[in-house]
This record gives sequence, structure tokens and C-alpha cells, in this order.
Amino acid sequence: MVLDPEYPGGRAILVPCKRELDRFEDLLHEAEALWMAERNAEASAGISASWGCVGALFGPNVPGSLGEEWAVNFPAKAAEHLPIDERGQLLIDWPTRRSDNTRLDLDVILATATVPEQTRPTAENIARAWTDQSNGEERYFIENVRHGIRTPDDYAIWCHLEERHPPWLDQEVHHQLGDHLARSRPGLPMTAADSELEVLRSAMRDVQISIADV
Repeated sequence: MVLDPEYPGGRAILVPCKRELDRFEDLLHEAEALWMAERNAEASAGISASWGCVGALFGPNVPGSLGEEWAVNFPAKAAEHLPIDERGQLLIDWPTRRSDNTRLDLDVILATATVPEQTRPTAENIARAWTDQSNGEERYFIENVRHGIRTPDDYAIWCHLEERHPPWLDQEVHHQLGDHLARSRPGLPMTAADSELEVLRSAMRDVQISIADV
């Protein structure tokens, strides 16, 4: 997935943090935990590396001092070539509900961003990459779709995968996924599964701080 204010919007899942946001150290702890997950590591190592970092969006009800402390402690050089400014702010619009396009009522959103390819791959390029491998890397696409994390290119990617028909596509779970993508292709109404995910998002609207994995 990509974070790009000039690209059509996708869909993400917001996950509440484990601790209350009482002070900057709490926010930093959650950011470090998110970055540790992005690195797939067992030990914390800050919130950035040469290939990406954690950025934040602050809601209107968050004390200004929190954003200032985030900016002061943010490694500015980590934002180079990323959709994040030198103060660590994500350069994306505030997320809205898919059901009615209203702004989500949240305090802070944390998200990871990685350095993009110089040339954005097409849906066909992405499908070919997953077709030409046998290491299970297609699970990234499959699990995203299954859990409601979507991009505008998902249906096109799936069409190219169906056309190339790699060996792993024969598994039952992948056929079920294809049926879901076919039902939710552009122009069709929201499916029952999508509606359930919207309910999940609604239930999370009052959390104090959330993390978007996009």
C-alpha cells in the first residue's frame, strides 16, 4: 500500500494502542512498538531507519505540547522522500468513514511509511512479482484483503493473478478471496463483509489513540 495524498484513497484498519495517552513518553512507547512490528524485530530500535519511519497525525483536541514534543524528538532526516514532513507529520488527509465520509473522531494516528520505488509499480507488475515467487509472499496481499485493508488497485491485481494463475492460487482460501474481490469490484455496492468492518471501525471511534497499518 502507499501513502500518497495525490493517489485515490484506500481503506485501513485503525487499532487502538495498549496504553492511555497521558504524556509524550506514552506516545513514543507506542510509536516504538509500531516500528518494532514494522521491522519484524523483538527489540525496540527507535522509530526510524534508512528505509522508513513512523509518522503521526494529531487531532484538534490534542494538546499542542504533544505535537511539539513529537516534532522536537522526530529524526527529521528520516522524512526524506517519504509522505512525512520534517516535524514527523503524515502528509495525508485525516481519515473518514467509508459509510458516510465523516471524519473519524480520534486524537492521534500513527502509521509507518517506507521509502517508495522510484517508479510506482503497476497492478500488472505487482501481480507478476507475486506470481513469480514461491515463498508465500502473496500472503501480504491476501491477508490485507481478508481483513479489509484495501487499495484502489486490488481488483486489477487480482484479475492479473487470475490470468497468470500461479500454483498457489489453487488453494481454497484464495478462491474465496477471489470471490470477495469480484463482488467488491469498482461500481458494486458494499458487501456484507465490508459492512461488518465498518461496524468494527465505528466501535473504535472513541479510542484515545489509534495506529493505522498502511
